[in-house]
Amino acid sequence: MKDPYEKTTLMISKKLKEEAREYGINISAVARKGIDHAIKKAKEEKWIEDNRDAAESYNQWIEKNGLPLQAHWMEEDITEEA
Repeated sequence: MKDPYEKTTLMISKKLKEEAREYGINISAVARKGIDHAIKKAKEEKWIEDNRDAAESYNQWIEKNGLPLQAHWMEEDITEEA
C-alpha cells in the first residue's frame, strides 16, 4: 500500500509556479520524485561513509592476497578467428 499523502507547504517563486502550470507540470508529483531521489542519494552516501573502513580493509586484503579463488579461474582464449 502506498503511503498516504500529507499536505505540506512548498515555497516556490510565482514565475516557477506559472511556468509549471503553462507546461502542465504537476508540482506535487515532481516534488515527491525529487525528494525521494534526494533521500535515496543521502542513504547511499551514508552507507558509503558507514562502510568506508570495511571497504578499504577489504581492498588492502585483495592487494596483499589477490582475488579469492583467482587460482581456479579458467583462462579464456580470446583470439579472433579470421
